[in-house]
Amino acid sequence: MIQRYVKAYNNFDVDKMLGDMADDVKFENIAEGLITLSIEGKEALKEQMENAKNLFSERTQTINHYSYSKDYVEVQVNYTAVVAVDLPNGVKAGEHIVLKGKSIFMFRDNQIIELKDIAE
Repeated sequence: MIQRYVKAYNNFDVDKMLGDMADDVKFENIAEGLITLSIEGKEALKEQMENAKNLFSERTQTINHYSYSKDYVEVQVNYTAVVAVDLPNGVKAGEHIVLKGKSIFMFRDNQIIELKDIAE
């Protein structure tokens, strides 16, 4: 499921990104220890994903390592992107972004019920 999600993310394929998500999925984006985005529900997440894909002309997540727990899977990732539009934080169109981080996936009944993206 995680590999399908990352492949769909890299291909800007929102429908496939959502393919294994539960209807009541929860998503959080965390940067510098602060929750910068919190979404509940598949439809709300779809809207955010559709909007976000227009911010980048290229984006790639590369999985470096998996850590397994009883309740979740933590994935260490490298992230690169090329910004497509000027962003409010001062990043300009055409600039490259390079980040390291992790994603935490929680599952129930063969579906993703929670996803946390954490920038390091």
